[in-house]
This record gives sequence, structure tokens and C-alpha cells, in this order.
Amino acid sequence: MCITIMARNNPNGANGTTSDPREQKTWDRYVVNLTKGIDNAYQAAVEEGYSDDHARNITLQGWFKERKAKLKRKDMLSKSEKVLS
Repeated sequence: MCITIMARNNPNGANGTTSDPREQKTWDRYVVNLTKGIDNAYQAAVEEGYSDDHARNITLQGWFKERKAKLKRKDMLSKSEKVLS
């Protein structure tokens, strides 16, 4: 018996070891929007070319969670430095 597995190719070049170039662009747009008081990852993802379904779940992606956690740590550190000074 022969089983063939069809791999889904990402048109943007992402695979198991290479990230989708839209990730960085989406993150950059998200951070710019944050500086304007807009906390909307969905909007950033759609504007960078993700499908509506994928954009709705962008905050569940591992790369997004990691970057947001790092951003929160930096923000907490900055706030604590201001309190201590």
C-alpha cells in the first residue's frame, strides 16, 4: 500500500522552518497602530494580505503570541523603571 501526502504550499514561501514574510509586516503594522491607540491585530493582518479567516485567528498564532508577550515585558519594565526613578 502506498500513501501519498500532499503538502500545502504557501504562496508566500513559508514552510516549517521559514516564516511567512507577512508576519513581520503584520507585526510592524500592529505596533504602529498601537502607538496610535488602535489595538487591532485583525486589521493589521488583513491589510498585509492574510485571508479573513486567518486574520480573525492571528492572535492565536505562536509567532504573534511570542512577540506580544515580549512587548508586554518591555512595557512592564519601562513602567517599573519610571516608578523607581
